[in-house]
Amino acid sequence: MSAAEAAIRVTIWVALGLYVLAERRGSKRLHTAALVFYLAHVVAVFQFAHGWSHTVAYDYTARRTQDVTGMSVGAGLYVNYAFTVFWAGWVLWLISGRPMSVLGRIGVRAVFLFMLFNSTVVFGEGAVRWYGAILSLVLAAMLLTDLRSRKSL
Repeated sequence: MSAAEAAIRVTIWVALGLYVLAERRGSKRLHTAALVFYLAHVVAVFQFAHGWSHTVAYDYTARRTQDVTGMSVGAGLYVNYAFTVFWAGWVLWLISGRPMSVLGRIGVRAVFLFMLFNSTVVFGEGAVRWYGAILSLVLAAMLLTDLRSRKSL
């Protein structure tokens, strides 16, 4: 594995692991660290894989979607852009100290579970698929507990 590939992979593995750990512990610092690693992943992908080209990233996304689903659609790149904004907004919300309703928190976890599962289990390969499956199960268990209890988080 090249240094560039390692930068791309390790940053997202750490980001996702930190996110799930942050959710388990309720830690703003871990959430912030997870976001920092995620943003480092985005930078690494655009630097090393896409040459800072939206078009190259879009075409890559379309090819990967074709490989997995049979449909050549690059719109998933826009979902990733939206998720990046969502994640940053979530961390800013946490840092602000403003309360969030239980349903809001469940919604946030559901978005993360959707993205985590699809990016690792559906589109991932090899070890990342197993890592993503384990993290998805942990996050799904937390989400189910939230749905059952509806207690204040």
